[in-house]
Amino acid sequence: MASAPSVTQTAVFTSLSGSANTVVAVNDESGNNIMAWTVPQAFQIATISAPELKSGTYKILTNATVSGQEYVEGFNFYYPATSATSNSSTSVTLNEGKCTSNGGNSGGNFGPGGRF
Repeated sequence: MASAPSVTQTAVFTSLSGSANTVVAVNDESGNNIMAWTVPQAFQIATISAPELKSGTYKILTNATVSGQEYVEGFNFYYPATSATSNSSTSVTLNEGKCTSNGGNSGGNFGPGGRF
């Protein structure tokens, strides 16, 4: 019988669109990059989850340019990315694991291993 994992982390579900093979990144309110991926297919919504997401305001960048990174082959993400910039972004504010801004999008404590 399967059981739910005991570990949780914050996830954000948001309206966000982009093309295949573009970079999506998340920066904290100080502008530090938390994560960045090359998205393999076009998208119109996103669920983003990471242990680093806590209470605070974050920018989700589409068509991002990432620097200071090593591309991890096979996983489509950059680690460690030291900065990410883009002319296209949306802001989300998390308060105790709940998304409190960005047009009614929701966030919450979902299971581990969130995915874009």
